[in-house]
Amino acid sequence: MKRRIRNVLVPVDFSPHATKTLHAAAAFCIRNDARLTLLYVMETSAFVFPENRLTPSLLPQLVGAADQSLKKQARLLVDTYGVTVDVRVVCGEVAEEIIRFADTAGMDVVIAGMAREHVTSQPPHRSIERRIASRADCPVLTLSATRKKVPVSGTAGLVKAKIKLYEDGVTEYIR
Repeated sequence: MKRRIRNVLVPVDFSPHATKTLHAAAAFCIRNDARLTLLYVMETSAFVFPENRLTPSLLPQLVGAADQSLKKQARLLVDTYGVTVDVRVVCGEVAEEIIRFADTAGMDVVIAGMAREHVTSQPPHRSIERRIASRADCPVLTLSATRKKVPVSGTAGLVKAKIKLYEDGVTEYIR
């Protein structure tokens, strides 16, 4: 059974690689006539804000700034690709919130390309991408950082590769 992809989630961490991933995801959405959702997770752990420096008045300011940055990226994608883009900012542990959002919002696929240096409280061998891929209910496409620069017009090639979807033990491919 071929699955129709209508909702694509892209976690964003504002790194250069995540920006490249946005363009690849937009090209993917064009090919599949899908809606794109950009999600930023404001990590609120003690590793990021030691000694309780995250005050009740600071959190809304940080969330507002992240929301404005996401809206700028969304506007660029809408203007460049003509795709429909939604933005969301949530607070919590990065992988857990991405998984929760993908599951509750009914995402059909997650396209993750976050920087390897992203702050996390987990050991490096349990990267955010791996945790999402192993626990999300929907398929997860991870785009690894490359040293070779890919022009924005060529990012569609990144998503033309066969992407295996594992559902009910059957391997399917995204067109």
